[in-house]
Parts: sequence; structure tokens; C-alpha cells
Amino acid sequence: MITILVACGSGVATSTLAADEVKAVCSQYNITSYKINKCSMSELSSEIANVDVVLTTNNYKGKIDKPHMSVAGFITGINEDALRKKLGELLTELTKS
Repeated sequence: MITILVACGSGVATSTLAADEVKAVCSQYNITSYKINKCSMSELSSEIANVDVVLTTNNYKGKIDKPHMSVAGFITGINEDALRKKLGELLTELTKS
């Protein structure tokens, strides 16, 4: 099972929207063994240790020692198809390790 952390400004609104898109990507790529956690950007550093991949809707300036990518495109709609493909490939790779 892979654990995915979705972080946004408050840990409520945009992380929920992004998490829904992540679920859709998992379904599209036949990834069934996953768990999604959500948090605010300020909680990110304390949540990182318990996850396999970090997805953010905002810029994060801190150190992230896990696979990380911005999923802001799920909120803005910009380059969403490319983002889905990149995320699908990343999550598929994580399921193999």
C-alpha cells in the first residue's frame, strides 16, 4: 500500500479537490492499494515521515525527502492531462517498490 499526502494552504478545500483527482488517477492507472491523507502546508513537515509521496497545491520551500510534485494543475485546470500522466506514472512506480 502506498500512502499519499495531499497538502494545501488550510488542509481542507483545495486538498480535498486535489485528493478527488488523485483518486481518479489511481483508478485510471489501476492502482487500488493506496491511502490518501490531507494536511495544511504548515503541518507538512510533521506528516512527511508517515507517507510515501507528497503532493502539494502550493509552493513549498522546505525540504522534502520523499517523492514530491505539485498538483496545482488539478485546481487551476492548467496542463491537467500532462499532470495526470506524470502523477499516474509516479504512483505506478511507487507501487512497484
